Amino acid sequence: MSLYETVSMDDNNESPIMQDIEEAFDGHLCRCTGYRSILDAAKTFATDVDKYISIRESSTSKITSTTFDKCISYSSSILEWYRPISLDELLSLRHSYPGSASKLVFGNTAVQIERKFKHIQHHRLISITHIDELQQLKRTPNSYIIGAGITFTRLQSKLYEWKKEVNSDGGICEALIDQLKHFASAQIRNVASFGGCIVNASPM
Repeated sequence: MSLYETVSMDDNNESPIMQDIEEAFDGHLCRCTGYRSILDAAKTFATDVDKYISIRESSTSKITSTTFDKCISYSSSILEWYRPISLDELLSLRHSYPGSASKLVFGNTAVQIERKFKHIQHHRLISITHIDELQQLKRTPNSYIIGAGITFTRLQSKLYEWKKEVNSDGGICEALIDQLKHFASAQIRNVASFGGCIVNASPM
């Protein structure tokens, strides 16, 4: 009832914001549908809710095997997205959109945290998932070389492989594998990058 009262605030010449709805949701218990779907539906009544883009057929070319190895971009009224495939293309984009004019993303797992808690909305994203220079993953007799674009799942798989190799330092691999088990969840580890979490100062 408190949630219904909040979304009906217009009757009292008041308009609820998302924080009002979250506070009204406090104490709600629903084991059948869960919290997220109900809360998301209620937030559509808030005056400061993000505006949705109407679903329409994209007028740009589809992402297929022929576009996989090309720099591609998409744009809407509120967002621009770029995916360069070389370091030169990436540097060119950053030169065109320096500083806060663009944000580099890989797994982009922290975007909702930034939106919700830091109130940061990025309108131009540059995906760096296809930059070869960031995908290096190898070891030397004295070091491990881990590219900034290596996902934690890929790193974990390689550590298991290295651990089985003859004359490998299995202790180091075992320690790193154990630490990775405590980082976030499998879904996050599948897309989050090693360098991204360092640059983003991720607390996880």
